[in-house]
Amino acid sequence: MCTFADELGLDEATALKISLPFGGGMGRMREVCGCVSGMLMVCGLKYANGVAGDKNCKDKCYAVSQELAGEFKYGSLKPEKYFEFNEKLVDSDRGLVAK
Repeated sequence: MCTFADELGLDEATALKISLPFGGGMGRMREVCGCVSGMLMVCGLKYANGVAGDKNCKDKCYAVSQELAGEFKYGSLKPEKYFEFNEKLVDSDRGLVAK
């Protein structure tokens, strides 16, 4: 979310506060991937208008969310696929490595 903070009118500290609990598949519970959560937060900040009950806005936001989720390259909204991929490439002590 920090990547888009300026574009969305947020300072970096606020973006970090909002998004922090979503890392590691929502608080390291390995449920919905934090990348997906962040992607959807950005979608809401970009496309939602803040008006409760605006069906057109909700429909647009949901359509964009579904399109983005469909393009998520790991093929699952759960982080297991990401973690399996990531563990092959990243060593927590040495950074990016090829195994």
